[in-house]
Amino acid sequence: MKSVEDVYSQGLCCGCGACKIVCNLDAVSIKESNNGFLHSEVDKRRCIECGKCLKVCPGEKLYLRKNLSDVVGSVRKAYIGYATDETTRLNGQSGGIITAIIASLLETNTVKKAWVNIFDENVNRNRFSCITKAEELIKSEGSYYAQTNLPDAELSNSVITVLGCQAEALRCIKSEGYIIGLFCAGNHSRKYYDCLEHIAYGEYEEKVKEFRFRDKKNGGWPGNVQIKTDIRNYEIPAQIRMRQKTYYKCFRCDLCSDIFNLNGDISVGDPWGLELDEAERKAGMSVILVRSDKGQEMIDIAVREHKIVIQEIDVNKIVNGQGIDDRYLKKKINAIRLFEKRKTDLALCEICELKYHKMVSTGETDIYKAKAKYGRIAVSYTHLTLPTILLV
Repeated sequence: MKSVEDVYSQGLCCGCGACKIVCNLDAVSIKESNNGFLHSEVDKRRCIECGKCLKVCPGEKLYLRKNLSDVVGSVRKAYIGYATDETTRLNGQSGGIITAIIASLLETNTVKKAWVNIFDENVNRNRFSCITKAEELIKSEGSYYAQTNLPDAELSNSVITVLGCQAEALRCIKSEGYIIGLFCAGNHSRKYYDCLEHIAYGEYEEKVKEFRFRDKKNGGWPGNVQIKTDIRNYEIPAQIRMRQKTYYKCFRCDLCSDIFNLNGDISVGDPWGLELDEAERKAGMSVILVRSDKGQEMIDIAVREHKIVIQEIDVNKIVNGQGIDDRYLKKKINAIRLFEKRKTDLALCEICELKYHKMVSTGETDIYKAKAKYGRIAVSYTHLTLPTILLV
C-alpha cells in the first residue's frame, strides 16, 4: 500500500484520523461517505508517499489473535463499580465510572483538559469536544455508536476517552496523556442516527436536540434509545436499535478482536453476564481493567476523591460475561483469512455479511440496497412496523 487511501479502498479504514494528524504536508483529509462512514482521502498532488500515514494507521494492521490471553491483554487489576453521585450514575453509560473518573482528574488539576464525545445538534452527529470543567461533562454522558475522528490537538496534559482502534492510533503517534479505553464490539456509520430518527418520526421535519443510544431513565440498564426533538421526545426499544445495528457496522470491525481496548490505560465496559443484585444492575455498574501506572493512578484519584465505589473482581468473569471464548476467536480468525484470500463472494451466510459490510464501508454500493440483498432481514428500515414509544 502506498497511502491510507489504499487502506480505505480495501475496506480497512476505521476513520480514526491519525493519518491526518501526522501528515505535515496537509495531504490527508477525513471525509464522510454517502453511506455515512468516515474515511481518509489523499490529495495526490501533495502526497509524496512517505509512508508516515501508514505507520500510524490501526486499520492497515491485521492481528490474528489465537489465544484468549492475547485478546484480554495485560491486566494489573480488574474492578466493578459505579459513580457515587446518583445523577452521574443515572445519566452515564453503565455505572457512570468514566464521567466520575474524568471529573476527579479535572477537579484535582491532574489534567487540564478532557476530550470526550458529545452529540452536536447542528450536524446531527457526535464529535470530540474539549472539556475543561467537571460540570461540563453532562454534555458527554452516555455512549455513541457512530464513528468520529481523533482531535488534532496536543494531548499531553489531557485525558481522552476512545475506542480500541483510536487508542492504538494514539500509541502509534506517541501521544501522551491519559487514555480511557472503551470496550467495543464494533463501530458504525454515522447514518445510524438517521435510521433511528426515521423510525421514530418518519418523514416529519423535526430538529433533533438530544440523542442517546442507551438511556437508563426508563427501565434501568442497559436502556433504550432516547431522541429529543424540538417537538416531542421519543423512546425506541433496544431491540429495534440492535436489529438495525448490524446494517451500519464498519467492515474493519469484522476483522478486529480488540474488544477490551488493549491500548487504554484503563478499559471500561458493561457488566454483561455477571451475577448482580437486580437493583444494582438496573442502576448501572461498570467493569474496569487497569493496564498501566497511569490507569491505576486514575482509579486511585477517583476513589480518594469519593467519586467512585469499586471492588476487585476476577478478570475471567468479565471475559466470560462478554461472551469471549474460542468460538469468538475462530470467527475473527476466519474473517481475516477469508478477507486475505478474497473469498468474500462465496454464498455462505457469514461470508455474505462480510461482503455486505465491505461493499457498504467502501461505498461500492448504497447502504439500503446492500442491506436488502445481504442483510439478515431483507427489508429497509422504512418498512418496519415495530412499535415506537412516544413520550409526550
